[in-house]
Amino acid sequence: MAASTNCVNEVLCFLLNNFGKVPKRDILSTIIGFYDETELADAKQLLFHIVEDLEPKVTDVPRYKIRKEAMNKRRLDSEDIFGLVEFLDKRQLLTSLLTFMRPILVVYREWRPLT
Repeated sequence: MAASTNCVNEVLCFLLNNFGKVPKRDILSTIIGFYDETELADAKQLLFHIVEDLEPKVTDVPRYKIRKEAMNKRRLDSEDIFGLVEFLDKRQLLTSLLTFMRPILVVYREWRPLT
C-alpha cells in the first residue's frame, strides 16, 4: 500500500531518507547531535501514533516508552524511533507510512559581486 498523505517532520524525513543507505550509528549520531529533545520526542510520538492507526492493525509493535528528562534522553528517544523503523522494515511496512517532508527552509545569503 503506497503512502497517500504527506506529513511535515524533519527528523523522520531525515531518518527515512537515509535508512538502509547510511550506517545506523551514523544516522543516530547525526540525529542526536542535531535535533533537540522536543523535536525527537515529537517525532517519536508522531511515528508511534501513525503506526497505531495503520490498517490492517500491526501486532507486536514495540512499546511506546515515555523518557524522563535525563542526560541521555535524546539518545534513548532516537534509538526508540530507529527501533520502530527497523521493526516496520522487517515487516515490510515502511511503504505504508506517510511521506515525511522537512519544512521549506529559506536561506538568505548576503550576495556580494566578485571583484
